[in-house]
Amino acid sequence: MSFSHLGLSDKVLAAVAATGYTTPTPIQEQAIPHVLARRDVLGIAQTGTGKTAAFVLPMLTLLEKGRARARMPRTLILEPTRELAAQVKEQFDKYGAGQKLNVALLIGGVSFGDQDTKLTRGVDVLIATPGRLLDHTERGGLLLTGVELLVIDEADRMLDMGFIPDIERICKMIPFTRQTLFFTATMPPEIARITETFLHNPEKIEVSRPATTAVGVAGVGVYWASPSPVAVSARWISQAGVLKVLVGKHTVSEWSGPTQRDSRIWPFPLGSCAMVQPASCSSCLSGRSQPPSLVLPMPLARVAFAAAASTAGCGLSQATRHQALASSCSR
Repeated sequence: MSFSHLGLSDKVLAAVAATGYTTPTPIQEQAIPHVLARRDVLGIAQTGTGKTAAFVLPMLTLLEKGRARARMPRTLILEPTRELAAQVKEQFDKYGAGQKLNVALLIGGVSFGDQDTKLTRGVDVLIATPGRLLDHTERGGLLLTGVELLVIDEADRMLDMGFIPDIERICKMIPFTRQTLFFTATMPPEIARITETFLHNPEKIEVSRPATTAVGVAGVGVYWASPSPVAVSARWISQAGVLKVLVGKHTVSEWSGPTQRDSRIWPFPLGSCAMVQPASCSSCLSGRSQPPSLVLPMPLARVAFAAAASTAGCGLSQATRHQALASSCSR
């Protein structure tokens, strides 16, 4: 199926064609028609599946009609971090270049004055992090009573970062008759609960198993058990043996290794991590078809590799250990 069969407007189709894309991804093919039909959507999709365009493209089509009013955005997109919010805005800038839409970012690190100026002019698409959005509403500079469409993106990350109470507060400020698009990579019980509250008879679209990571996507994060992440990482690598090291650029789903009960996640900036996959680990691989991965920030990866290389019983040749360490340091 091509984009032309999804119901998108001519302007949006021209913008998509200009980027060189001809075939929608599964999440785009399934979600776009339902968004255009004003249905609520629950999308379970991993990073790297094209889910951002799955809501950006139909939103651009829907927003071709109507006008924005001062301090009353027509649509709202909630993202857990300002980096993700900026990436979504880039998508609107790319595909909405031929439309006269006002797109604004409400994120930390930018003065309230500049953001207030944009809100006063009227905003068709407001992309925000929950904390900064609530700051503006509490200051009286933003009304959410005109929001027709709400997008809650990366909901499981919102949960990890403690934003769910903020999301619930925000949803109470938005009309009950809104259309809601809800995207998450995993479905823990708390996420399942809030979907029942936020969504009305949603169309559920699942393009990958909820606990998996998209093929070819490395991770950003590290799990460790107390007391020392370096010691645990070094011991784990020493016991398992290093198979390969990848530079992380996206979010990785949870690793269900033997220390998961005692572990916690440690997020790091994009592009600053190494993903270590073991060649063998009998204690980790029982019942698994593929080896698990350990994702380390690059400075910690270097220390862990150095420690692992000096540990007896690693099972790797000296040349292999040196090569693995050099790979982590060079990247």
